[in-house]
Order: sequence, then C-alpha cells, then structure tokens
Amino acid sequence: VRKTLNEFRNYSTQDPRSLHDGRYSVMYAGVRGEFKDIRIEEYAFRLWVLKEMGCLDRVDQESLVRRIAGFQITDSFTLPEDFIPIDINQTSGLFHLGHRSLGETWAALWILEMLGALDQIDREACIQGLLRLHRGKGVFMVYSPFETDKQIEGNEDETFYALESLARLNALDRIPDFQKWEFHPVTHNVTQPLKEGRSQTSPGHVTDATLRSWAYQERLGQLQKKALE
Repeated sequence: VRKTLNEFRNYSTQDPRSLHDGRYSVMYAGVRGEFKDIRIEEYAFRLWVLKEMGCLDRVDQESLVRRIAGFQITDSFTLPEDFIPIDINQTSGLFHLGHRSLGETWAALWILEMLGALDQIDREACIQGLLRLHRGKGVFMVYSPFETDKQIEGNEDETFYALESLARLNALDRIPDFQKWEFHPVTHNVTQPLKEGRSQTSPGHVTDATLRSWAYQERLGQLQKKALE
C-alpha cells in the first residue's frame, strides 16, 4: 500500500506534460520511432486496490482528477512531448496517454468514476467520440491513412473498453443495435510433432484470448439484461 501511495503521490505532483512511465518503439509514418507513454490501466487497477482497502483518502484526489482530465482530447488539448501523434478529428473526446487504444479512455473513466469526478470532463464529447468509432455489431474502429497507422483496430478488447466506457457514461441506450452484440469465444487447434516426421492435431484448446472473450460475453450479458429492466 505504501509503495502504491507513493506512486500516486508522484503522479499527482509532477507536471503531466513531462510525466511518463516508459518508452516504447513502434512504426509510425513508415519509420520506427520511440515514444513516451503513461500506463494508465495500471494506475486504474492500483487505485481500485486502494479503494477496496479503504485508502482513497490518502490519495491527493483533486490533483489526480486534474491530471487525468487534462488528457481528454478537447479543443484545449496539446500533445505531450514525445507522445505518439494522433488524429484529433477522429479521436476528439477520448483520452490520450501515449498509446492509441480505447483502453486509455476506459481506464481514465474508471479512475474518475472511483473518485466521483466524471463531472470534471466533457462527458458528451467522450460519448460522441466513442459512438463515432462504432461500425455496428459492437465493432469499434478508426480508419486512417497508412502513413499514420491504425489507432483503434476493431478487436474484442476495444469492444470491451467501449462497452464499459459507455456504461460508465450511462450511454448504452444510444446504441441502436446494443442488444444484438455478441462476443464469440474461440478455441484453437494445437499440432504436436510425433516420431518419424508425423504430427497430431487436437482441437478445443483454450487460450488467454478465449478466456477473455468468455469474460467479456458474461459482462455484456449483464449489461444487456440491465438495459432491458
């Protein structure tokens, strides 16, 4: 707990434009570049632990809220130094903390919800930002030129992040086909080599992706049932 509190204390007091957890390398505009990032998902899980242990009163909540809210992409947003560039037009209203996944928006909203501070952001802009990416049937994707790379790739993780984000913003009712959404857990075939150059394939193997998809479907079912009540 002490270690986690110290990390949040550092996060709350440092200049958010210079703060970063590390660097990562990725292809951008046809060239491999190195960029800073803030691992906001990890901060969200750590804050949840502090909340469960009744320690939120030991966090500088006002400063933390101000830092998180500052990463929402609005008219006043400026890209922090060495963060990977983003398409402002396609991601307006979302959050950018160094990557380009909807996981950043999901984690930022989770933190703000735990601190009772969702009213400190432009909620409608965030809702519109999420809905702008919806291609139907729960697929969320950004189409962008090749030289700027894809930002939201339309996989099941992105769907889950959008699902939870819209639920926190009380906006699931604004998705016409929400009751038709489904996750499809898939098992995989595994081929093992045998003697004399032969091999054997066995079906039905469960992977991490399979388990995540099952969990996502369970959560989706809960929210769909709640929406009908």
